[in-house]
Amino acid sequence: MIVYSDEDHLDEAGRRSRPYFKPDWDYDLFLGQNLISHLGAYRADQARSVGGFREGFEGSQDWDFALRVLDASPGFNVEHVPFVLYHWRQRPEAFSKASLHRAVDAAQRAVNEHFERTGQSAVADPVGLSSHLRIKRGLPGERPLVSIVIPTRDAYSLLRACLDGLIQRTDYQPLEIILVDNGSTAEDACALIEDLERQGQARVVRDDGPFNFSRLVNRGVEAAAGSVCVLLNNDIDVIRTDWLDEMVSHVVRPEVGAVGAKLYYANDTLQHGGVILGIGGVAAHAHQRAPGASLGYMNRLMLTHSLSCVTGACLAVRRDVFHEVGGLDATHLAVSFNDVDFCIRVGQAGYRVIWTPEAELYHHESASRGSVTATEASRQRNLEEKAFMNERWAELLRNDPCFNPNLSLTDRNFAVAEVSRALKPWRNRHWASRFGAAVEEAPRGPQ
Repeated sequence: MIVYSDEDHLDEAGRRSRPYFKPDWDYDLFLGQNLISHLGAYRADQARSVGGFREGFEGSQDWDFALRVLDASPGFNVEHVPFVLYHWRQRPEAFSKASLHRAVDAAQRAVNEHFERTGQSAVADPVGLSSHLRIKRGLPGERPLVSIVIPTRDAYSLLRACLDGLIQRTDYQPLEIILVDNGSTAEDACALIEDLERQGQARVVRDDGPFNFSRLVNRGVEAAAGSVCVLLNNDIDVIRTDWLDEMVSHVVRPEVGAVGAKLYYANDTLQHGGVILGIGGVAAHAHQRAPGASLGYMNRLMLTHSLSCVTGACLAVRRDVFHEVGGLDATHLAVSFNDVDFCIRVGQAGYRVIWTPEAELYHHESASRGSVTATEASRQRNLEEKAFMNERWAELLRNDPCFNPNLSLTDRNFAVAEVSRALKPWRNRHWASRFGAAVEEAPRGPQ
């Protein structure tokens, strides 16, 4: 129904800059940012049916128009062409610059009217001084019980800080804490776990087998009473007290299967801004070690958006979805990439995976267990798990739909690829034959 493309910017001297290589269609990103923008192709009958542009939405008239077309035609596809087909002229007198406040006001009204038309409990508000919007979703009247599943072993200081954040600095209720104790022997950690269990502040599942993160998580979820489970590492510490409200507000949406958070290192640089498939051979965190105040690529770090994967260090999932896709793979992925594999299977089952910047926590990464390649045995296991992921998900690891094929798979900060992976379907004989078109053999060399 709608087709949109990548774009860049063109100054008055004819110089091109700031290319925006967009992801494939992302409804959540579109609510906070006009992803379609100035070049969009629409089915004429659908475009006419909504009456075209509306007066009073100047500066965001195309955003409002696209939302109304989408609302009038639920179930239609929106397709992305991963090529720069539009050059956005940069003029100081442009309406969107000279009257930014009016453009932002129009965008806010357009998205909020969309929520009213579609019956969604959500509100759009401006983000800072930008033209983007922050979407705040409501919680159900009857809040679901959230089971927080924490695999742990020893590491008293980390576990104590994690639990203090949950018990003292988390607004959301009701919740339960499930500690999956993987053979703690340290006296202080054992005393803490026993004390929490005795006071009824946590339930304890004991598993003294060899470390297998996937198995530990699966056992914790099996013991959970909540309809929502949060997988949480024991080296996570709460920053914002509303972090769980935010994650639950997304995970209860029927179309959403998993939700990830914005995580920081102790020095306030970014640890997790979502996960991109293919980087580093399997997957890697986007924007890792970017300054905490960074806006990210095209303001991604300030906007809720879809991804193929988020880290299992802090991941919310409905318990029925967890069981539907089979939980974490304890057979093939005991330590690494189990969250990547899990999120891919959530996506394959038809659910969205969402990352939100409004749930903020610290992650003291691998502080309790150390590096996954610290020993020869762990290095070998890591290689085997990488090989398994490449065998199971080879095509997706090359072509993450949430990551533009014009961007590099060797850089976590959205650098432009030296060689684009974007396919030109009009040069593909099989694609063309579907439409009865004759296509000449594509010439060799750079295209």
